[in-house]
Amino acid sequence: MTERITWLKRDLSTLELLALGYSDVSSTYYFTLGIVALNSGPLLPITMLLGSLSLWLVGLAYVEFGSSIPRTGGAYYYIRRELGNTWGFIAGWLLSFDQILMIAYGALGTINYLSVIIPPASRWPINSILSILVII
Repeated sequence: MTERITWLKRDLSTLELLALGYSDVSSTYYFTLGIVALNSGPLLPITMLLGSLSLWLVGLAYVEFGSSIPRTGGAYYYIRRELGNTWGFIAGWLLSFDQILMIAYGALGTINYLSVIIPPASRWPINSILSILVII
């Protein structure tokens, strides 16, 4: 079998790129902001700045890889190309696990926010059952 090479078509506008970046970053911040604010206290702006700095560095790395390796596959392909098949395989599975965790803490965060209206929803096992229903 021959491998078909696909090229990325660069047709996203600046506004669309900002919307994609904002949606990815904001999902993390909105679900964890209450916990971070509780533990940071008056240092919350510095905490948010430091957390954002790491996201900016990751974003810059993606920009560099995306411009030097214009091929679909994202982080999995970048790691596979630079570090080999074994590390690419591990990275691919870790990225899949990361997505599962994001769905899980998003659902649990949603239930915890709803527990303000429905207080019993914050207790175990009700919060876990409701989180599973949110995922479904």
